[in-house]
Amino acid sequence: MDTFGPRLRSERKRLALTQDQFADACAISKGTQLNYERDSRMPDAAYLRQAALLGVDVLYVITGQHASTTLSADESQLLQAYRSQSSHNKLALQHFVACLADAKGEGEALSEAAQRELRLVAALREALGKKEVSQPTLEAMLLAVLQGKPAPD
Repeated sequence: MDTFGPRLRSERKRLALTQDQFADACAISKGTQLNYERDSRMPDAAYLRQAALLGVDVLYVITGQHASTTLSADESQLLQAYRSQSSHNKLALQHFVACLADAKGEGEALSEAAQRELRLVAALREALGKKEVSQPTLEAMLLAVLQGKPAPD
């Protein structure tokens, strides 16, 4: 993966997009996308801007060096933990964070949904610490909360 094309392909795949989807989003043809990924042609700045909006690490695609971001240690730990989750768990985490964001500010009461989810997280942590809960049970508990139902025991 030493050249532009393979790095572009890896970024497209990381985003779970087909060549057709990626090409459509960048307003080019699939053939042009294929040429970029084969190193047969180089894109213009407008294409790279669209790719960046899709989440492509354009610096990596061009130079082979990933864009550096300044994350604190706890932010890096959270991101790493999020990336290791199943798609169901990622959905639950996204929902949970959205509920927290609905709180108006520090010191104000969390919404009922956020409070419920905080209780669930505490119960999950306790259960995980005891190694008594299987992955399917955890997913069932999280999905129940997302659907506003009581979590199964």
